[in-house]
Amino acid sequence: MPWSHGDNKWPLKQFLSTFDGVARVVDVGVGWGDIGRAVREVWPQVELLGIEVWQPYLERHDCRAAYDYIAVQDLRKVQDVFWAGVDWTLWIDGPEHLTREDALVEVARLRRLSRLGLVVGTPLGEAPQGAWEGNEAETHRSTWTEADWEALGADVIWTMAGEGACGLWWLPADGGER
Repeated sequence: MPWSHGDNKWPLKQFLSTFDGVARVVDVGVGWGDIGRAVREVWPQVELLGIEVWQPYLERHDCRAAYDYIAVQDLRKVQDVFWAGVDWTLWIDGPEHLTREDALVEVARLRRLSRLGLVVGTPLGEAPQGAWEGNEAETHRSTWTEADWEALGADVIWTMAGEGACGLWWLPADGGER
């Protein structure tokens, strides 16, 4: 779906608010813009960049109001220079839309390019999903578990069990401090 689970906004905002001196953030997979709006509640003055593969979401949901710039492109084609000076990358409800192999490549890249690291969020376990509003990029192509993120060295921010299980994890920047 092009929005993030409603219950994860508060833990995300609490986590992000513990970091000072944040000037530039990238939100990967803007969708309907709910993560960008949450970031604006924590850091109203931050430079907020977005990446979204599906142009129609941006106008239908007034996403551009929350972001300083949105690149309409597949994440895998966005050049590394886009992350110049980025403190955080948020890829919430995104890795499951790529194959596991592609997602792992992007996790490593985004972690390397962001000063403080990467926050990821995914459904936990099987969460089949096809196209949404004609957007084939919404199809889920991989399944993730808490153990998958732990194996990558992620620290849990929040998880929700039961139907619709999902979670948020922090992967500190390569060589960065926890």
